[in-house]
Amino acid sequence: MSFSGVVIFKKLTLIVILLVELGSVFVVVDSAQFRESRFTSGRDEVFWSLTDANKTKTCILLSGVFEIEIPYYTDYFMKSIAVIRIPRIASVTGFCDTNENPNLESLSFEWSPDPRQPEVKHSVTLTFKRYSHLKEPSFLEPYYALTTIHGRIQTNEVDFHDPFDPEHIYNLTASDVGAILSAPEKLSFVCKSIQVIKFNDGRNSFAMSEVHAEAFHDKIALGDGKDFGPKSFCAKDGVEVLLMVFTYVIILALFGLAVYYVVDKRRKRAYVYL
Repeated sequence: MSFSGVVIFKKLTLIVILLVELGSVFVVVDSAQFRESRFTSGRDEVFWSLTDANKTKTCILLSGVFEIEIPYYTDYFMKSIAVIRIPRIASVTGFCDTNENPNLESLSFEWSPDPRQPEVKHSVTLTFKRYSHLKEPSFLEPYYALTTIHGRIQTNEVDFHDPFDPEHIYNLTASDVGAILSAPEKLSFVCKSIQVIKFNDGRNSFAMSEVHAEAFHDKIALGDGKDFGPKSFCAKDGVEVLLMVFTYVIILALFGLAVYYVVDKRRKRAYVYL
């Protein structure tokens, strides 16, 4: 292999190393914020739905893994993190779009984290908005988006270990989060990646993974796995796929160069022998 070939080979090797390091940084960041290992694909997903009062349509379909992460201080002034996941047993309420509110839908969850303290309850509310009368730009089709997240978390012995303030209540709000979960009307939103949303206080977070959602759904859900509309994938999934493909292409290119180097070296030895 010529000198220039060796230089190219070394540069490509450096690029692959940097890509691997970059990928590990992303994993570390996700793990530090929401412990990616908890989001095990295909195991912990929960499906919820909301049907209107007249039983004519299932307006919201939602499945995935959803958690709230709250940093707090223990009795010993040590930093800790409470991770509260919306459980399968959570009761579901809410409202579908009506004549009075044709472009709003809401899905609320409530559950008790400790059977010994039924008076202690957590709640999370997701509000979706439909943007169906867009003036500018006019070429955009109607779409829906998750606009706000409200959470009410009570300190308890299950989620918080030796908390400094055992009676504290966290009232959390995240507003203007539509860029995280949105899709054209009649399509469902799909995102396998972990998405993290900061609450307005800047300290606490809401995370979701393995999400499949559809708001303003206009049919009764049959539970046959075909209730969701055609899929609209999130941008983060696309970026991760592109990064993976690019990495594989670089690895294959390096492998090709290595094979060429070995073959070329053997051919030169054969010429010297002759």
